[in-house]
Amino acid sequence: MNEKIDRKLAVDDLKYMLTKIEKKHVSDNKELIERVKKQYEYEVNELPQNPITLDVWIASSRIISKLQDAHTTIGLKGDYFKKKLNVKFKKTEKDLYCEDVNKVKKEVLKINEIDVNELYNRFLNQFSYENEYYLRHCFSNYLKYPEFLGWLGVSCDEEVKIEYTDKTIVEEKFIISEVLNKSDVKDVDFEIDEDKNLVILTLNTCKMNDEYKNTLKEFFTKIKEKDIKNVAIDLRNNGGGNSDVMNEFLRYLNVESYNDFGTKVKYGDKVYTFSNKLKKNYQYKDLIFDGNVYVLTSNKTFSSATMFSVIIQDNNLGKVIGEPCGNKPSSYGDILQYQLPNTKLFFTTTYKYFMRPDISKDNENAQIPDYKVKSSEAMDKLYEIINK
Repeated sequence: MNEKIDRKLAVDDLKYMLTKIEKKHVSDNKELIERVKKQYEYEVNELPQNPITLDVWIASSRIISKLQDAHTTIGLKGDYFKKKLNVKFKKTEKDLYCEDVNKVKKEVLKINEIDVNELYNRFLNQFSYENEYYLRHCFSNYLKYPEFLGWLGVSCDEEVKIEYTDKTIVEEKFIISEVLNKSDVKDVDFEIDEDKNLVILTLNTCKMNDEYKNTLKEFFTKIKEKDIKNVAIDLRNNGGGNSDVMNEFLRYLNVESYNDFGTKVKYGDKVYTFSNKLKKNYQYKDLIFDGNVYVLTSNKTFSSATMFSVIIQDNNLGKVIGEPCGNKPSSYGDILQYQLPNTKLFFTTTYKYFMRPDISKDNENAQIPDYKVKSSEAMDKLYEIINK
């Protein structure tokens, strides 16, 4: 991050990114693109005479944030994010809290002598987001990593000083992040609670592959065998992937057709609109489920996982329990990936825009659950509902 770069090359990187946005991004909102260009001009003028990679990362982040597209991002890849603070931050609407390894939770005032409100304002101007729920979720998560703290202007090496509102100051050291064994967390799994007449499908990523299709078939086979009446899909830790997973799931429900997402797609210089339409459901007739469907969500539920939850709710196929999802129900998606030629920062932008099935709610910035509770309480709420 601290590698020096010739100023002309740094400007070339910013120009490269802007050109890709102008040519590839799906937005046909001229006012929006003008805001991006205006921010680009500002960043070029304000770039230091002797910039480093971090300066380009910050400047480029402020430029793309003007798109208000959570899928258009820029950052580091590779040998980074291997250390983090062994604490948990939680950003609420007004305050920031920190919980240490002893489960002691206190309100944070400053990090390395920078007021948390100032840090949050910087994050707001540099981060690409579509609603405040995802903004707060990511702010809480990113504060643990030295790279992101540096991106927010916090100088840190091996530790940071956290000052609390009770005036105590604690030095927290960065530790090597634990890498989860892939076998520890499955992409998709399910559990049966026969006593409660419930089966819970946990989907941690949206991968349309044989593992998912085979698990889904086994899932609905067990439901039929045991005459289960309640199904829940847990999307609380799902950051997205391939939206085909939702269509595959719907093939097991007792619905012959459903309202699908509309799309805007950019091909070449033109944006083509494909309006929302009724989609025929090619059902698996021998395993049709006609019971109650519930979806569990969190602020971390994002992209294709949000689409999964939205299509269930907008078609009145089930109830959503938990927190608002991390991006808009109608939002940008399907990314193109690039690497800036000089700083080697990785950059993504989108060439599609998805319009939710219920177009009367198109302007909502987040999906509102039918039962709004903390994500940690969603499972308890599910059992409360089915016990009625």
